[in-house]
Amino acid sequence: MSRPRPLVALLGVPNVGKSTIANKLSKNRKSITSSEPGITRDAVLHKVSGEGFWIVDTAGYQEGPKTELDKKILSLTESLKDECELFLLVLDGKRAITSYEKKLIKSLEVSGSDYIIVVNKIDDEQVKAESWNNIGPLQSKPIFISSQTNYGLRNLLSEIKRFLPKVDFDDFNGLKS
Repeated sequence: MSRPRPLVALLGVPNVGKSTIANKLSKNRKSITSSEPGITRDAVLHKVSGEGFWIVDTAGYQEGPKTELDKKILSLTESLKDECELFLLVLDGKRAITSYEKKLIKSLEVSGSDYIIVVNKIDDEQVKAESWNNIGPLQSKPIFISSQTNYGLRNLLSEIKRFLPKVDFDDFNGLKS
């Protein structure tokens, strides 16, 4: 399936906030959000509001898919790797990074794909400081955000701009740095 370009994919395990990030950047509620893991089952395409790029909200990666549906979701997410210019690997900043998430980071590094590590659920500088202990050392400097409160979303957009330089980001009024 041919998708619009440039395309940025949100990757990560279930319940790290991928759908909320997609909804915030597109300024709509196209992706369903819930505290229950595994709600997103398909790739949901979002036009980023007022910008020249698209975000695809993917279902969460699950270590060792157990059902046929889990395998199909993994296959769909993997197929996006050939279509995207940039990947945002989303981590939950309020918990320790898992060994599976470390494997996902390593696979992005090895693939040579452009990616940004996004640490979500960071509401303020205190939570950000605590989060460094939770995630440990990483190859690249992560971007800390809260998709609920908009904290750091402007910084995230600036970092995306570094990879997609033809995109105009002046439309994002009201986002906190």
